[in-house]
Amino acid sequence: MISDWILIVLTALLVAAAVQDMASMRISNLFPIAVIALFGLWIAIHGLPDNGWENGVHFAIALVAGMGLFAMGWFGGGDAKLYASCALWFDLAAAPALLFCISMAGVILLLAMLVTRRFRKKRVRSNPFEETEARKSMQMPYGVAIATGTIFTIYWVGVNPGMIEAFDPTAVSIPVN
Repeated sequence: MISDWILIVLTALLVAAAVQDMASMRISNLFPIAVIALFGLWIAIHGLPDNGWENGVHFAIALVAGMGLFAMGWFGGGDAKLYASCALWFDLAAAPALLFCISMAGVILLLAMLVTRRFRKKRVRSNPFEETEARKSMQMPYGVAIATGTIFTIYWVGVNPGMIEAFDPTAVSIPVN
């Protein structure tokens, strides 16, 4: 029962981070800190599994990758920290699923932004290097994709699948009369 509440609070935190990112193109450090603290609570309740080290490795890989993307200007610092804190919830076996879900959410977000951009007024500028609202509007609030993809992965794969027995459709037997 408490596990369900932890996942509900985690989901609410991720939604709040996405809303803040959409509104201001910033993600407060409080969100990744809270996501990490909730993971600590989850471990305190469920215990650290034998493959729990994989969660830490996944966190470290995600943080290094996110900071690399930030250094190249492709990702915001808040996005990098949020992604790493979300990665902590999943072991290495679930890493591809998390990356896939976040990527697909990013593609959907990009398509939505392209469709809505089509309806905005275009502005002509005299200096092509001038920072304009149109150029700023090309930035993507990727925290939305990170939050959406993480929420989907939580309810699709489960957190740290090594702790939770995955559904195996071949194990289902249909009684024959």
